[in-house]
Amino acid sequence: MVLPGLWESFRFRRAHLALLSCFCTRMLRQVLHRGLRTSFARLGHFVASHPVFFASAPVLISILLGASFSKYQIEESVEHLLAPKHSLAKIERNLVNSLFPVNRSKHRLYSDLQTPGRYGRVIITSFVKANMLDQHHTDLILKLHSAVTRIQVQRPGFNYTFAHICILNNDKSCIVDDIIHVLKELKAARLSNQTNFAITYPITHLKDGREVYNGHQLGGVTVHSKDRVKSAEAIQLTYYLQAINSLNDIVAEKWESNFCDTVELFQKFNRNVTMYPFTSSSLQKDFQKTSRVSEHYLTTSLVLVVILAMLCCSMQDCVRSKPWLGLLGLLTVTLATLTAAGIINLTGGKYNSTFLGIPFIMLGHGLYGTFEMLSSWRKTREDQHVKERTAAVFADSMLSFSLTTAMYLVTFGIGASPFTNIEAARIFCCNSCIAIFFNYLYVLSFYGSSLVFTGYIENNYQHSIFCRKVSEESDLSNIVATATRTMEYTTAQQKYFSNYSPVIGCAFKSDPYTVQVLVFDSISHILSLLCHFTCDTNFSATVKEKKEREENS
Repeated sequence: MVLPGLWESFRFRRAHLALLSCFCTRMLRQVLHRGLRTSFARLGHFVASHPVFFASAPVLISILLGASFSKYQIEESVEHLLAPKHSLAKIERNLVNSLFPVNRSKHRLYSDLQTPGRYGRVIITSFVKANMLDQHHTDLILKLHSAVTRIQVQRPGFNYTFAHICILNNDKSCIVDDIIHVLKELKAARLSNQTNFAITYPITHLKDGREVYNGHQLGGVTVHSKDRVKSAEAIQLTYYLQAINSLNDIVAEKWESNFCDTVELFQKFNRNVTMYPFTSSSLQKDFQKTSRVSEHYLTTSLVLVVILAMLCCSMQDCVRSKPWLGLLGLLTVTLATLTAAGIINLTGGKYNSTFLGIPFIMLGHGLYGTFEMLSSWRKTREDQHVKERTAAVFADSMLSFSLTTAMYLVTFGIGASPFTNIEAARIFCCNSCIAIFFNYLYVLSFYGSSLVFTGYIENNYQHSIFCRKVSEESDLSNIVATATRTMEYTTAQQKYFSNYSPVIGCAFKSDPYTVQVLVFDSISHILSLLCHFTCDTNFSATVKEKKEREENS
């Protein structure tokens, strides 16, 4: 009997403690929520009290920091960006380079077993899968080889050729692919009408007695018996360059660029073959070319975003509509992007094509905050002062926007930590954190002050686009000419049927006994009439009711 009693007492205390804990948690949440709302309301009131400062400060900071972005640097090492920091491939490459140097093992090892440094490579093939070892294609390949070896790189005081920057063999001669020697011997055999010359695959014999490996130089091979080559659909040539010092590396890089141009020019004059050039810097250039390739897509996307942002902020009411706030929201994101780019550049960061995704992340983050603020603004009472409405907007929308920003920062902060092994991902997350942080600050300051300015325009009953004063009444006789069916019908309808129209929700307010002639004497008058015509017809009634309430109070 004692144990059940103790158990019941324990259950009662446990339920009591759970209820008390839930009550305390709810109270703490309410206190925290009210405290944050009050803080944001005071911040909104402070921003509304100093709108010029909060509008100009982000612009000046963005200009000062963005000016340094004009001298940005590009990250040229794709390996540094995409290869893991502790990659075993790097260790193995260093081991292979130390054990099997290129100039000692060229005739023994397949060249792709190690990173050869600077090089130029080209694959020659045909559209119709012709035999690249016949007389015509053999002569063509040897002509291409001759053109490549004559490439010159002009430097102050000297012109470098392939012979000056090539990797040397043991006999101090340039290392050339063995397939070139094979093709030369094949051509000489044809000129001397020798029929006993044969190429074996994947190892063949030269006249000097050397055995050379051609498995990586002949492609699409068809063989007879005893590995004798019948035909080959593709041939690959490789030219290795020295990169001993910085000057040599600059010359070799320029030679690679000229190599691609030479191959493409040779391709234009020989349409019956297809050539695919590739160099050690091709991957790097293609990686950097991503930003240029996507320029048209980015431009189209930004134009669509601008149009949609302005349309989403527009209304039928020409006074309460705020299309410029959509454009100012995009300007806020632009200023934050410029500020973040300037900070990254000043801290020694380098640009790479992965940064193209950051503006889209900022668009999603920034437009969410701006639309939340605009939605909260439209929920406020129109008879309140602009400062009170701004405080209510900050209290209503900034809490959720701040939590969203915190989630962004935590997410990208984890990616920016040292635990991220891929440098490109770490740099992207780090720069995203910086951009989102300034995006949050600029939404609070720049966009908040822009909302204050548009609020004053709304309180003064000015047009949201042209900023012209909107009159309280929209007279149809100012738009339609005299003595027309429209004017006659409208006059009779308003005389006998008050302000109610056969169309639900349509009301005309004009003097039924006055007819005016439309005179367009200036462009400003046309804009004024456009303001009257586009304005919501119910707005005049709202203005009158508001004035009556003010007079009664």
